[in-house]
Amino acid sequence: MGIPHGLVVSAARPRAYAEFVDTVVRAATEENIPQIAAMMARAFDADPVMRWAVPRAESRPRRLAGVYRAIVQHEGVPFGATDAAVSEGAVVGAAVWRPPGRRLIGRHAVPFALAAGWALGPSIPRMVTMGRRVFAAYPAQPHWYLQLLAVDPVVQRRGVGTALMVAGLDRVDAERMLAYLETTSGNLAFYERLGFRVSGEVRMPRSSPRQFRLLRSTP
Repeated sequence: MGIPHGLVVSAARPRAYAEFVDTVVRAATEENIPQIAAMMARAFDADPVMRWAVPRAESRPRRLAGVYRAIVQHEGVPFGATDAAVSEGAVVGAAVWRPPGRRLIGRHAVPFALAAGWALGPSIPRMVTMGRRVFAAYPAQPHWYLQLLAVDPVVQRRGVGTALMVAGLDRVDAERMLAYLETTSGNLAFYERLGFRVSGEVRMPRSSPRQFRLLRSTP
């Protein structure tokens, strides 16, 4: 059974959800965007792909916060498929899903590109290369796409990521759709426990970490 939006996750619930009291998984709002962006920048600062895309450590937190804010503000919250895990008023995790059939290029494309480009600066070429390779690897079948999943480093490995995934996968399963994502080798076991299976690799530049394509069918 999944976690409906607004349900409190308590220590009495199974460890597969969360180990601490008063964490709520619910639909993210515009008010959450700054916290989500800052949290994602912390979560992805040590990510091998982000270290490749934004190699300068001193500017990485600022650039990542800017690009994640652009994604959540223009590609996430407006489409109602972004979940936030909130504990004591603070966002401790978030998941950004793209619904099936949603156009990648729409009225939000220009403001998103401007905001992301401003944030990335000299990292634009690598991000553009990665984005093109990722886009080319999308499945042909209709699917829900997990664009981002992040948990604040201070609460990782406590079930927050699983709680966010269960909330999202409940929507996917209700529509009997495929779910798709790409990730690095260090995250494969986590997603496999949730029913995903490796379906191939994203063809990235040789200098980039390997990224795997994962699909999940409705149980």
